[in-house]
Amino acid sequence: MSKEIRSLIITCIVASVFFLIPLYFERPWLGVLMALIVAVAYMVNLNEWAKKEVESGASKKVIGSILGIMILVQVAFFINDFRKKDFQLTLLLEIREKIERGIILAEVQRSFIPVLENYYSRNEEDSIEEIAREFLGDKFQDDGTMLAVIGKQEDDEFTRYYRFDKPSDAFVITTVGSVAPGFDPLFENRNGETGKIQVVATLTKEGIVYERQN
Repeated sequence: MSKEIRSLIITCIVASVFFLIPLYFERPWLGVLMALIVAVAYMVNLNEWAKKEVESGASKKVIGSILGIMILVQVAFFINDFRKKDFQLTLLLEIREKIERGIILAEVQRSFIPVLENYYSRNEEDSIEEIAREFLGDKFQDDGTMLAVIGKQEDDEFTRYYRFDKPSDAFVITTVGSVAPGFDPLFENRNGETGKIQVVATLTKEGIVYERQN
């Protein structure tokens, strides 16, 4: 194996290590920067080797120009991507917020609609609480939380709280999102977290009312 091939292999290994270590600590951009520094150092070293080993002055200039362009292109791509990272993160969080809000509304409707339908089909003889416990009793936990009614429980990332207001015969579900931020980053969520989406949905005999608290 030639010296140049060994040098290339070693550079690839070092660049991979320099990238993976920050990535392990959830610092991907630092990893990319470290890998870029290793790559640039390798190309600079390669240019120095070309100056010593290549006899033709024209060939030296061509090699130097190509390596210089490669370095500039890589640095430019890194700077451009790094400047876009905040925009990309914001865009991803906005998409996530729409997804979480849609899941919350779907869960609430799946919980409330059968209760409301049976409430009127029984000519209001049973209370909303009685019907809710009949249909959703297996979802209610002793600590006041509520399991998901859609999908698998192990995939559920939301926290739900249920309660009944006997005077108004209301069924209330408070749902806290998992990742996407709400309006106020300092908002204290029901589950003790801060700044997440929180929606309160209330079912009465008049229908369903949604309140986006954050």
